[in-house]
This record gives sequence, C-alpha cells and structure tokens, in this order.
Amino acid sequence: MAKKLPAKATILAKPESGRADASVIEARIKEITRRKLRGHTRYKLLELATEWGVTEHRMDQLIAVANRRIIEASKTDIEEDVGTIVNNLWDLYERADIEGDRAEMHKIMATLSKIKGLDKIQISIKDDRNLNNIEESQLDGVIEDSRTGEEI
Repeated sequence: MAKKLPAKATILAKPESGRADASVIEARIKEITRRKLRGHTRYKLLELATEWGVTEHRMDQLIAVANRRIIEASKTDIEEDVGTIVNNLWDLYERADIEGDRAEMHKIMATLSKIKGLDKIQISIKDDRNLNNIEESQLDGVIEDSRTGEEI
C-alpha cells in the first residue's frame, strides 16, 4: 500500500523539534513566492507566520528571499532579447518575401533599422551645388555622415 503524503500545510507547519530544516524552509519560500506572484500582500503573507509558527521577523526574512528570487527570475539579458526579436523579424521578412508582400517587407526592414539604430543616421549634403549632373566619383566628396561630420 502506498504511503500517503502529508498535506502541504502539515509539511510547512512548525516541526516538533522547534527548528525547520532546509527542505521546510525551501518549501516555505516557494509557497511565499507562489503567493506573491498571485498578488498577496505582506499583511496577507503574515497570516502564514501563525500557521507555520514563525515570528514576524522570520517571515520578513523569508519574504525577502522570495522577493530576491522573483527579481532575479525577472531579469533578462537585453542582448538576448534583441537577438530573439531580430531573428523573429528576419523570419517574418522571409515569409513576406515568399508571399511577395513588399509593404510588409518594408515595415520589417524599418523596424530592424530602428532596432540597430540605423534610423538615426542621416546623410547630408555639405554644399549647395546642383548635384543632378555630377559624376558618382565626385558625389563622395559632397556627402558626409551626420553622426561624425566626416565625409563618406
């Protein structure tokens, strides 16, 4: 016959020895974390202190550990997120290309340019000459990069 496991409240309750072992403490932190993620306030969490037989100070320590874990789990690497977004946009671009949707391709390219910061680059003409009949070799001399002020 299978051994029946005790209810969660029994596991988290104050042990007869007076001190909770590491597994009980971990279970309490997980329970606090679960409840915090569901919107429980400190006041509501303190109700558990009585049930578990711990002081308000100890409960605040457990809540602090749960808070740190939630914050750590929420941190993301911005470079990884940008990489994922860029990869997904290229997938969308490929689909739009297959479907021949040039408008969608243009929107995706504009979004990629913004992500990469290319939308901030402006090319300016550094003199007022009429450039309609200028040769390409001479054009390089009149264009400059607006970020650096250098000729391109």
